[in-house]
Amino acid sequence: MTDFDTLFDATNNESGIIIFPNNDVIIGNWTYSGHGVPRLSPFGDTLVSTGTIDKAEDKGLVNIKDYLTGLDGFDIVYDRNDDYPQIKADDMARLWEIVNNDETLRVLAPVDWN
Repeated sequence: MTDFDTLFDATNNESGIIIFPNNDVIIGNWTYSGHGVPRLSPFGDTLVSTGTIDKAEDKGLVNIKDYLTGLDGFDIVYDRNDDYPQIKADDMARLWEIVNNDETLRVLAPVDWN
């Protein structure tokens, strides 16, 4: 699959967790952040999007808590609604590998976030 306009188009989810190659993490709703992959604005208070999504590959289901705690030194740089503490031990997500502007990142798209 190639050339998705938005992260919603690629994952069919409105929100989730974006993990950048340096393990910076954004948690939030990407529905209204524009084209491509949401990134933290230079002011650090909102999400902005850049580029197009060149590739989106579904890597299957993962446990969100296990996946995040398995990362080497992840840093949550944006979590406007303070969702991270609400993630339960059994919350599952589809793991997507996304290529955006020649950068490969991972997206956790929760299957049932209540």
